[in-house]
Amino acid sequence: MRVATYLKPEAVMLRPAASDKWQLIELLCRQICEANGCNATITNAAVKAVLQREKSASTGMDGGVAVPHSTVDGLPSLMVGMAVMPEGLEFEAIDGSVTTVIVMILVPKTQKLGHLRLLAEVARRLSDLGFQQHMFAASSTGQIVDLWL
Repeated sequence: MRVATYLKPEAVMLRPAASDKWQLIELLCRQICEANGCNATITNAAVKAVLQREKSASTGMDGGVAVPHSTVDGLPSLMVGMAVMPEGLEFEAIDGSVTTVIVMILVPKTQKLGHLRLLAEVARRLSDLGFQQHMFAASSTGQIVDLWL
């Protein structure tokens, strides 16, 4: 299971205009659902699920990375999206730093453990600062997706 299998250019946001992590989570979740053809019911369920998950514990990790994720009832398949914010956004990260790369994973409730390999790949790849620098230099969402290949 690889991130590139599930990440579509239409589900990537470069420098989104979000004032806080809550707004970003909602924007990114809606973007992912739109890119994957979800209806309004599924989209609203996904937004609610990810926001609830984030309220229970921040998904901000070390090194400027956050991985908000949740299972979603009725989601047709696993979906991945990203936001790249070189200027950073406060995300209540473990190390107290601002978050610059956000990878969101939406998982059908029927596949509760389906995202664990994806989480491992995200953590491994994004711990490489060179990989992050390539993302910051990307001028298109397609270039971001290509980095994951």
